[in-house]
Amino acid sequence: ADTLVPVSERAMTETGTFQMTWSGAEYVKTYRLRVALETRNALGEVTHVEWSPVRSAATVDATDYTWRDVDGDWTGDWGDDAHWSNNKNGDCLGHPASVDANVYIPAGHPVVINLDAAYKVGKFYATGANTSLRLTVPAGMRDVNKLATFYSHLSSYSSFGGTNNLIVFDGVNANLGSLKVSLGKDSSLVFSNSAWCTTYQLTVNNPGAWVRILGGSTVGGFGATPSCVLGASTTAEPCGIVVDDSTYGLTNSLQLTSGASSITMGSLTIRGRRGRVVIPSQNQDMTIYSDSTYPNDHRFIFDVPAGGFTATPLRVTATSTKQAAFYQNKTGAQIGVIFEVTCDSGIFDSGEKADYPLFTSTTGINRQFVTFARPKHVRSGNAFLYGTATASPYGWELAAGFSGTAKAIGLRVMPPAGTVLMVR
Repeated sequence: ADTLVPVSERAMTETGTFQMTWSGAEYVKTYRLRVALETRNALGEVTHVEWSPVRSAATVDATDYTWRDVDGDWTGDWGDDAHWSNNKNGDCLGHPASVDANVYIPAGHPVVINLDAAYKVGKFYATGANTSLRLTVPAGMRDVNKLATFYSHLSSYSSFGGTNNLIVFDGVNANLGSLKVSLGKDSSLVFSNSAWCTTYQLTVNNPGAWVRILGGSTVGGFGATPSCVLGASTTAEPCGIVVDDSTYGLTNSLQLTSGASSITMGSLTIRGRRGRVVIPSQNQDMTIYSDSTYPNDHRFIFDVPAGGFTATPLRVTATSTKQAAFYQNKTGAQIGVIFEVTCDSGIFDSGEKADYPLFTSTTGINRQFVTFARPKHVRSGNAFLYGTATASPYGWELAAGFSGTAKAIGLRVMPPAGTVLMVR
């Protein structure tokens, strides 16, 4: 209270109950106020002063900001007021930097926005067809110049849903809290260059829709149940999620789904030494499941590098009391998963016998819903395995004929069969 600046003139003279209105001079600033109640005699002399407690009030900027070009240039810093429309002739902060301000990215332009500082905003919309957005950050500033959307996850909203869109988080740290991503047809959402991001929910359920997590990036699912919905395409054009030398951590479950007009099921591909997907299902009983009553055979594809992954690439880490992986969540639900190791995987060139873990589940595996794509060099003895433990030595047995309780899936690679030259 000692640092408060007194008002130089009397604010009012009233008898009885009163109201007062005061306007702060700056946006997005917290002001602290005290009110003095003076008692005066008939001569106007102050005989008693009573002070109110210190109160605080914050000024807000609830502008809906839309990015715009400057002299035809759609690239610029987030904090550059000239790149934002709806500036209300100066009657706002000038650029979105308040949890009450919403952000709109226009379609049809090559928008590149550099996070020149840390920003907190309300909702973040990039929904029109042909939207092209790349968010960047200066070198070394990823964990300083952060972007955060602070809208209640109890009222989540959707964005990035237009057709033929490209949204890239290039090395940025972005907390997209309550944003539900449901990609439109022929659209890509890319996290690259060690990006660190969270979303409320990811849904891939349209032809040509892809989520790509690349280059040492980390993406987390926040709050929603499920955290990720892997659907299907209504054409022969595939859709899916690619995790390349990066991490995708789901807070809750992975739902596999399809519809009456589905043709091509979505796929989950993991590649690169550090590629991994982790499913803890913190707030759900299911881990990987389906409640779709239509054919529902999704592919889990592993491009295994030479020497294998640094850790098991696909893991269910939920408490053991939860439902086993690949669960029918209602009567009539269909689910099927196909495990596939690409023929280009580096492990096939090692020339040594080795067992490579691909999937572990602390809750167990419903094996009746699992099938395996024929591995490369099957005649050499390459074969899929089931394991009875989630850690080495796993208790590997050949999948063909396995009858125990499975908690792991792997691939055994044998040296290629030798060539015999017959000379007559």
